[in-house]
Amino acid sequence: SQDMSLDEENRRTAEKMKRQSLIIRQLIADLNLTSKLLYQAQPLKRKDCSAAAVLRECAADFYNGETELSSGGGGAADFVIEIIVGKEAESVRITADEGLLKRALRNLIGNSIRHNEEGCQVTVSMRADQSEVSWRIEDTGKGIPETVVRNLDRTESTVHIMGLRLVAQIAKAHGGKLSFIRRSGGNYDAE
Repeated sequence: SQDMSLDEENRRTAEKMKRQSLIIRQLIADLNLTSKLLYQAQPLKRKDCSAAAVLRECAADFYNGETELSSGGGGAADFVIEIIVGKEAESVRITADEGLLKRALRNLIGNSIRHNEEGCQVTVSMRADQSEVSWRIEDTGKGIPETVVRNLDRTESTVHIMGLRLVAQIAKAHGGKLSFIRRSGGNYDAE
């Protein structure tokens, strides 16, 4: 509960501290998970699941306030998430660690929202052929800077890329990979 005796400035300071603590908590969780994946100490909890349902649940989490961004963790003032699932992909089922897939998708969608404070539209398209599924995440904002793409595999990098590195590790653990698609303006989208 909020202390009603706090003036507006102190309330804003308290909210900022809360947001920062949520971000730090997420970074610690990401660091822990990335270390476990790197040393294959994170057992995959594979089960049969709908790839389209996993994607839709991730988008719903942002709208329902169940992510660090939408629960006061900072981010865009205004965002829209558009989901495009090809007809052939709608019924595709995969054997995967649903929790880790959601984590990867939330990281990618969250990056688009977080790094476009003025607001943006995030479009996530899902394609499938045979048993392979791909998700492409694009936004109307800045895109992923080239310096981030260049430094993804460099552990000594000063560029903050833990969230993307975690996505790459989750994809690899499932036999896939994280790719970047160059935009005409020079920055990138993720797939």
